[in-house]
Amino acid sequence: MNFVKTVRQSFSKHGAQIVLVVSAALLLFSFVLGFFGPELFFRAYLVSFVFWVGMGLGSLAILMLHHLSGGAWGAALLRILEAGARTLPWLTIIGLPLYLSIPTLFVWARPEAAANPLLQQKAAYLNQPFFIARTIAYFVIWNGLVWLMARLGRERDADPTPRNQNRLRRAGAIGLVVFGVTVTFAAIDWIMSLEPEWYSTIFAAMVAIGGILASFAFVILLFVILARRAPLNAVSSPQLLNDLGNLLLSFVMMWAYLAFSQYLLIWSGNLTEEIPWYIKRLNGGWEWYAVFIGLMYFVLPFVLLIIRQVKRHGRLLGVVALLLVLTRWLEVNWLIVPVFEPSPVFTLPDLLVTLGMSGVYLVLLKRELGKRPLLDPADSNLETAQEWAHKAETATRGV
Repeated sequence: MNFVKTVRQSFSKHGAQIVLVVSAALLLFSFVLGFFGPELFFRAYLVSFVFWVGMGLGSLAILMLHHLSGGAWGAALLRILEAGARTLPWLTIIGLPLYLSIPTLFVWARPEAAANPLLQQKAAYLNQPFFIARTIAYFVIWNGLVWLMARLGRERDADPTPRNQNRLRRAGAIGLVVFGVTVTFAAIDWIMSLEPEWYSTIFAAMVAIGGILASFAFVILLFVILARRAPLNAVSSPQLLNDLGNLLLSFVMMWAYLAFSQYLLIWSGNLTEEIPWYIKRLNGGWEWYAVFIGLMYFVLPFVLLIIRQVKRHGRLLGVVALLLVLTRWLEVNWLIVPVFEPSPVFTLPDLLVTLGMSGVYLVLLKRELGKRPLLDPADSNLETAQEWAHKAETATRGV
């Protein structure tokens, strides 16, 4: 019994370090296996990277949205959003192996592309040097936005004047525009160009909104967990959760609108250049992924989030958020893997990379969360959230 107790205490104290070491070992082992099956490894790595980089980018986008629009909901989530955005420099490093994957994953980077007239027409854009340069530019810009928002946030914390608040608001407005442009091109480069003969003007926006939706769901899930104790329990209230649920519902509807619009336009056009993308993803077992994603990423969350009692109950809202996060992982698989597999498969590299990268990301996020207090007293919207929580506690005691 003493041995078990000692192990538990040791894991509680060093749990993050243990998880990081184990996760890094899994990634390293999967990389070694990649020498024997590079396509399987790089495919799995791309899926996990797209999923987790979407979390970091989504946190950055929602952070800028909060500084632009204000609101008690953002004041309660501010530190979690900042921590999520600060994982982007780490994700920049985690993504480095993907630069080695370009000839393996992208048909336009292979020698045989020279024999394809259509690919030759796109060669000015789809070539390795320009592709790598664009990717570097995206991460430089994203990390620059993270640095800028962090710097302005610290200045506002030290001197919470209207001037500093307006600087954050302007940075959020400009940053969202820059974010939209760069994420659009990144989605085209890293996902849509896997099938360079196919194109869609809606696809990049659908991927971006899907990532923001999953990221916001992930942040809500973290808030619900952390709000069980101080200091976030001082701002958690049914009214705040209701606002979070309403905003989450808005992102659900935006994603569904874009996803359905793309499908409707391609189905009605019935063009040979466009329909192969859906043929791959609606046959061979992938159709069940599509049905499940439609149900769990739109239908069920939509039905649950229009129910007031669900939005105002922390655990129920957390369950909806968890469902959206898990479904996003399936959606990313559905977007990428059918390029390489006619039927759904889950290989050893998929398992190792998924567990490894997930563990590394969660430990890094925990590290970033621990750098600053979970509430920002300089945020003027924080008082509103605290007032809602105080009223809810008073009403409960009165009953």
